[in-house]
Amino acid sequence: MIPIKVTREDNFDEWNKLRQQSIGASEVAALLGKDKFTTKQELWNQKKFGYEFKSNVFSEMGQAIEDSIINIVWNKYQRPELIATPNKTTFYNPDSPNIITTPDAFILDNIPLQIKTTINYSAWKQGVPEHVRIQNQIEMLVCGVDHGYICGIVGGNWGKPVIERQELDNEFISFVVPEINEFLNSLVLDANPYNS
Repeated sequence: MIPIKVTREDNFDEWNKLRQQSIGASEVAALLGKDKFTTKQELWNQKKFGYEFKSNVFSEMGQAIEDSIINIVWNKYQRPELIATPNKTTFYNPDSPNIITTPDAFILDNIPLQIKTTINYSAWKQGVPEHVRIQNQIEMLVCGVDHGYICGIVGGNWGKPVIERQELDNEFISFVVPEINEFLNSLVLDANPYNS
């Protein structure tokens, strides 16, 4: 994996432009129709016509909470044998340069750890939701590793951590990379495949 020098903190405009020209790990679920908040059409429009990410109190609180979960919940109480380091850097893999990811943390320098917080018990009742698994799969792809971790705090501050080690699914990767490339090509060709 190769770090991208542009960061949201250092140069927000360039970072936002980069996101518009690439597919982020958190966006792949929408591309596959697995995101209940963003449709394929909405994602295509955001990439084609621009979407200005604006930081707000919720996004900034989310980042602060993630760091606390990493340092206290994960490192101190849940997985002290697998020390995680918070991450703010975006990476790409030279084999798939238009797929990017910014893992919440790294274990042993390159194992991605995805942190989620939610008060929605029902969404996690059957375990880690599909869109979170997809995000972690893309993180593993970009990082070039065969496993990753997910830590979900379900139910607010007093929620019980849901922790899962996830193995790289090569069959899924073989399916999703062409889907991503087709999506990105449709942007270049200005050929919206989602118009009805």
